[in-house]
Amino acid sequence: MRSIAKQFGAFLALGGMSACVTVGGPALLHEVGHVPVNIAYRSALIAAIFLNFFMMRHVIMPTDDPRWGRQLIAFALSSVIWRGMEYASFEFLHARFAIHYTLLIVGIAGFFTVLKFVYYRLTVFAPKRPSAVVDSP
Repeated sequence: MRSIAKQFGAFLALGGMSACVTVGGPALLHEVGHVPVNIAYRSALIAAIFLNFFMMRHVIMPTDDPRWGRQLIAFALSSVIWRGMEYASFEFLHARFAIHYTLLIVGIAGFFTVLKFVYYRLTVFAPKRPSAVVDSP
């Protein structure tokens, strides 16, 4: 098992890869493929979820859990919930304290990155615990 620090570093690198897909994907699809912007962006977001799931499951927090479908659904739903919480936090803090939006976005992204790492490590991609062996009389 990889150390937590190495897992977190890989998680941060995956965040960078995901950002490249989310920003570069729509630009490439729209500018080269002439795909409408809204479809290009939606496609990139979906691609980023699958990229993130694959990398989390097979590279960052490897698991041999055969229930990949259940993990994918949990990951996708939690991704949507995390984004909603990030957005709600932004709206609240920006309106309430008038923090400059770029500083606020960076702060929220950093804070939620740590929370997501802990959440995914403890729930969706938690290592399987060995089952208890019961001695028969």
